[in-house]
Parts: sequence; structure tokens; C-alpha cells
Amino acid sequence: MRLHWETDYALRCVLCLASKESGMVRATELVRDIAAPEYVARKMITRLSAAGILQAKPGPKGGVCLAKSPEKISVYDVVSCIERDLCINRCLGEEGTCTRNAISTCSVHRYLQKLQNDMEASMREMTFDKLVKQNASGKSAQMKSLKTEQAEKICAT
Repeated sequence: MRLHWETDYALRCVLCLASKESGMVRATELVRDIAAPEYVARKMITRLSAAGILQAKPGPKGGVCLAKSPEKISVYDVVSCIERDLCINRCLGEEGTCTRNAISTCSVHRYLQKLQNDMEASMREMTFDKLVKQNASGKSAQMKSLKTEQAEKICAT
């Protein structure tokens, strides 16, 4: 399964808003921060707002913010809002289409079902407060690495 590129932007959008301490963020600022085409960002904001993930306020003093706290928004919430279908194989879909009519006896189906369940559980468990913390620790490690690199260059000269 491959996530649609709009889902990538939606995840980045929610992460960006979750990492900001201020309330409303202007849509133009958000578009710049997540490097998304404006038409895609507007469409995504509309869908995420309809799902209760974002809150959008139009007008000159408006903007976009999270509709609930980052610890109450999971990756699954965002992905399932944008993606039409999260099934990794058609036999796992609502219709349960199997060309062999063997869903109940197929070991591949059982394996894929477990894989699907594990993926969904992982996405439900990962909330945006956790992603913000991971992002911050990653940036901190990157800064330490850059400082070490700079110090080594200075010492080498």
C-alpha cells in the first residue's frame, strides 16, 4: 500500500500545527511551512476540518489550528480522513473480494489481515504529541552533530 501524496501533506500539516505553541496559524504560513501547493493545502484543510481534526477560521484575522489537543489526534485519524481505502489487499476490504473464494482457508489472507491490523494499531497508537517530541529530539541530535562537525573542522585547522 502506498499513501497518497495528499496524505503526506496532511500529516505534515497536523504535525506543523501540533508543534506550534500559538493558536491560529495563517493558511499562507502553513502552506509555506509544509511546502505544499496552495490548492492542495486548502483542499486538505477543508477535509481535516470536516473530520474535526482542524478548525479553520476565514478572514483577515483567521487561520487554521488543531480542533483538539495533539495527544487526542492519531496518525490513523489523519490517514483515514484523506485515504479512501486503507486495505493493503482487496480481500481485506468491505466486500472481501477473493478470486479463489478461499478467504476462510487462505494463509496469505490471514497473514495480510494480521499485517493490516498491526499497521492500523500502530497508526492509532502514534499521536501527534509523540511525533512532536520525536521531531524535537531528532532536531536536537542533528544540532549536536553539526556542532561536533564544526568543532572538528576548527580543531583540524
